[in-house]
Amino acid sequence: MKVKIIVLMICVMGLSFASDDLLSEIRAMKEQIQQLQNTVKQQQQTIDSLMSGSSRTIPSQQSGKAPATYEEIIAELSSAQENTSEDLFDSRAESGFLRGNAFYLKMGITYDPFQNGWGWVIGGALDLKLADFETSSLLGTIGIAFSKSKDTKNVVTSDALGVDLLNQEVRLTTLTVDLNFKYRLDNVWQEGSALRRFQPYVRGGAAMQVFISDSDGNIGGQVPQAQQLNDSNFPAGQGNMYAAITGGVGFDFMLTKMLFVGLDYGAYFLFIDKGYSSNLAFTVGTRF
Repeated sequence: MKVKIIVLMICVMGLSFASDDLLSEIRAMKEQIQQLQNTVKQQQQTIDSLMSGSSRTIPSQQSGKAPATYEEIIAELSSAQENTSEDLFDSRAESGFLRGNAFYLKMGITYDPFQNGWGWVIGGALDLKLADFETSSLLGTIGIAFSKSKDTKNVVTSDALGVDLLNQEVRLTTLTVDLNFKYRLDNVWQEGSALRRFQPYVRGGAAMQVFISDSDGNIGGQVPQAQQLNDSNFPAGQGNMYAAITGGVGFDFMLTKMLFVGLDYGAYFLFIDKGYSSNLAFTVGTRF
């Protein structure tokens, strides 16, 4: 009987020691699990900070699963970057950029309304969104431009001293301010197509043009100018002002979500005989 009791006590003590060892192993496993969870949280925070500037989220965040290995993290980041680049040229992306407003500069060639030949033009414009449709935008445009042209006229005239002047060089400076409505196609092309970068538009409105002229022997209208110039309504003074109806077409080509280049053609129909001018200009600008 004593022997059985001794054996039973030894078994109980052995189970007690085994239980203590098992509890120690469980505690160690819990500590390892906690360390792994902390590591995963750190990795998740790193990914969140890297992706904080993007409107896209990586798939693992959406599914609630965090990548467990370095290779999976790199794969997730690469996938997110590819998805983000797909909408790089989509002006209606959820990021809020490029939904209408724009500022741009232009430079090109011009033809004045007084048969004075071709010249150059520089200017700028501000587009303000008035309405946003499914695939297009309606904008209000405020523009200003400065242009110069010159030509040599074979004319015969006399100044106040009675001296004949031949082959006058005629110079014209023009300041144009216009207000337009612009209708632009923002997002009519199939998703994923390179044509999504191409955004054509039409515009129309009213303008005011101020003309400043001078020619050999006649500066600011101080001396009567040649009849040939009068016949073409060429302004003889400093600051002749005319109203005009304007219209034009063009396109923007998106380089990034904010930057674009383009081409713009505009025509200005003055309320005078033989009066219309036009310009063709390259544009570069930014959306905001």
